[in-house]
Amino acid sequence: MRISRKIRLDRRILFIIPPLIGVVIGFILMPSGNSKNNQPAVATVGSPKVPLSSQPISTYLLSSQALFSKAIDLSTSQSSTDQAQNGQIVQLVNEAVSMATKAIVHYPTDPRGFAQRAKIYEAIEKYSPESPVMALKDWERAAILTSNDPQYYLKASQLAEKKDKPLESLNYLRKAQSIAPTEAQILFDLAKKETSLGLLIDAKATYEKLLVLLVDQKQKETVSRELSAIEELLAQNNTQPNYSLGENKLEFSDNPLQLEADGGSRVVIADPGEEKDESIESQASSNALSGTAILKGGDNEIEIANSNITTQSQIYLTAIGETEGRILKVKNKKAFSQDQEGSFTISINGILNHDLEFKWWIINP
Repeated sequence: MRISRKIRLDRRILFIIPPLIGVVIGFILMPSGNSKNNQPAVATVGSPKVPLSSQPISTYLLSSQALFSKAIDLSTSQSSTDQAQNGQIVQLVNEAVSMATKAIVHYPTDPRGFAQRAKIYEAIEKYSPESPVMALKDWERAAILTSNDPQYYLKASQLAEKKDKPLESLNYLRKAQSIAPTEAQILFDLAKKETSLGLLIDAKATYEKLLVLLVDQKQKETVSRELSAIEELLAQNNTQPNYSLGENKLEFSDNPLQLEADGGSRVVIADPGEEKDESIESQASSNALSGTAILKGGDNEIEIANSNITTQSQIYLTAIGETEGRILKVKNKKAFSQDQEGSFTISINGILNHDLEFKWWIINP
């Protein structure tokens, strides 16, 4: 706030002192430039301008991480249900969230505050149903603020996949790929995701982009096999599901989520960074749109349970191993309903003496 100073001068002096001297004296007696320090400091970080905190963002981030780490250590060392200890863990988590939120409030254009809070929200999803949604929002906001690094979109994609939101996961993965168009791992993950959703035309194009970038011969052979399998399926049917792949619509809220103490059970906080990423192939067949299976040597059919089977489902197959001229086909399918588990049966005309691995895709019009 600027401090104004009023100078009282005798009227007789005003008549004597020339106007010019009066201006000089007035200038000398005006507040100095140092008074600007009384006004809020403003830093230009992108657009719009944001007020600077008295603390650097690293202070908030490090404090948040220290509190979060302490909560993890305390929860993993806890041998039994202890209400007092549970309360301490919850308090540490809430303080960690609060410190991350302060980083966001003071530095709203820095993605690291959102990323820190998202990581904490992921860790408490067992105790708070809203936390995965809040984490997704924070990962996306961090990604929007980071134009040259795909890591936050990848985090959002992994979380969306984990929460059984495959289309949202695909959207985030595509955004990550647009930021890093020559990143081989992202292209490979994207191709697998598109394949799992039955988007074979898109997967073919993605695999073709990837093949150009690869140098390792074994990797090239793996991708070439995947590409050949997709081309074989497209030769059977060049259609793909008509999914709506528009922008994710997330309503952002600045109210931080707070964990509530529960004395009835032991509170265990796990660092989401320690969790192993789940590959598409390892997912349960009950909710996947594609996968692999093995027909055991000596058997001539196999039934695969799947909740995505409808009366209109089309199922496509391609063998990975040697068929010895025999043909795999879909023998029958059962549509999923409240009264019946969905499934489809694959058969082969004859008996093989070795196991036969094959890929399958479900395409629902």
